[in-house]
Formats: sequence, C-alpha cells, structure tokens
Amino acid sequence: MSELTAVITSLKTNRAPGIDEIRFKQLKNQDSYTMSPRVPHHRGMLIATLSVGLVALLLMIVWVFFYQGGVAWSSQPKQQFNYHVLAMTVAMVYFVAFELMTFRVLRNGRKKYLKVIHAGFLVPNIFLLVVGYWSILDVHAGRPNFYSFHSWMGIITTVLYLAQGFIGFVSFLWQKTKPTHRGAYLPYHVFFGLTTFVLGVTTTLLGLFEEIKKIPKFSEEAIMMNICGICIAVFTAMVIFFQTRPEYKRRPILHG
Repeated sequence: MSELTAVITSLKTNRAPGIDEIRFKQLKNQDSYTMSPRVPHHRGMLIATLSVGLVALLLMIVWVFFYQGGVAWSSQPKQQFNYHVLAMTVAMVYFVAFELMTFRVLRNGRKKYLKVIHAGFLVPNIFLLVVGYWSILDVHAGRPNFYSFHSWMGIITTVLYLAQGFIGFVSFLWQKTKPTHRGAYLPYHVFFGLTTFVLGVTTTLLGLFEEIKKIPKFSEEAIMMNICGICIAVFTAMVIFFQTRPEYKRRPILHG
C-alpha cells in the first residue's frame, strides 16, 4: 500500500484532524515530489534509444555534407534545400522525441521545472520550422508548392504541433487555468503529443523516400540512406516503447 493510500484510509476512519491531513495535502502537491525508486533497464533502454537516434542523425549529416554538397543560401539552390532537410528532421523527429521523453528521462526532477523544459523545446523547434519552410519555399520560388503528399503531411503535422504547444502552454503553465481542466486535458495532450511525433516521423520518411528515388539503385549513397531510414523507424519504435511502458512513468513520492 502506498503512503498516499494509507493516509486516505486513515482519514476515512474519521480520526481527529491532524498530522494525516497535513501529510495528505503534502502528498497531493506534486511539485513537492521526486521520482520513485530506480526502474530496471531504464538507463539501458534510454542509452539504446539515444544511440539509434544518434546513428540516424549522423548518417543524415554525412549524406548532406558529403553527398549533397553541404548547405548554402540563395546562390546555390541545391545546397539551400539541405537546410530544409536538416532543420525539419531535427525539429520534428529528434526535438519532438526529447520533448515527449522529458518526464521519463529526467525522472528525478521537480515537476514545475520539467514543465518548463518540456515547453522550452517549442523555442528551438519554431526557429527550425521557420528555417525549414523558408528554405524550401525560396528554392521553389516561381514553381508550384504544396502539391505532394509529403508537403500535405508536413503542413498537417506543423499545424498540429503548434496547436498542441499553444493549448499545452495555456493548460499547464498559465497560472489561471483550473486544476480540473488540467487533469481533464492531460490524456489528450499525451495522445496528441505522441500522434504529432509519429506524423512528423512519417513525413520525414516520405521526404527521404522522395530523395532516395533520385539516387542510383544499390549505390553506396542509396544503401546508406536506406539504413538511415531504418534507424529513424527503429528510433521511433523505441521512443514509443519508452513512452508507453508504465514502469518508466514518472511516479511522485514525497521528498525525504
């Protein structure tokens, strides 16, 4: 039986108010909590997840700088396009993944600080989204835009991500929001956060597929990018596993 359950049971016995009520109020204040004891394989799973993600990112960087000529602005449209590749991949795959995992990676942090870190990923992500969209629209100046399935998925994912960020900020960081509203919205926030991540990865893989089609079949470059795509898919599966395992969930207990 947990301490909180024991205190509630004690209060239901109609004992005189005193230490139990004080303890109950302390236990309900989640900002006074830290994490439950260490969970087996938590660190190993985290290291494995980050390692697979790092391999995929390194392969993407190698492809951009060694096979696609690096990055540049308007003077070299082909290299300017690479800003879109890097910015959108880092934002919608890696930063969104880290944003999701904040409460499960930093399991010993105080909740009010974790909220700020979780929401703080919005700042670099919005910057990267601006760079990503600006670069591709500039490259396509004078040509049709937003006609492919990849671009449609990108717009849907971006709108959902920004809406999720705004509603999440109002719900969990704005002091005037009622606790009942926060509790009611939390399951939807978690669901749409994971949905946004999956859509972001799907959009990234669709874009990657469009580029791989232009590469000679069975070439070193094509094989490397296929491996990159597989690593992104495996990374995604590992993040989802990490986010859905109940034993990895942040469980509050009172500071000792």
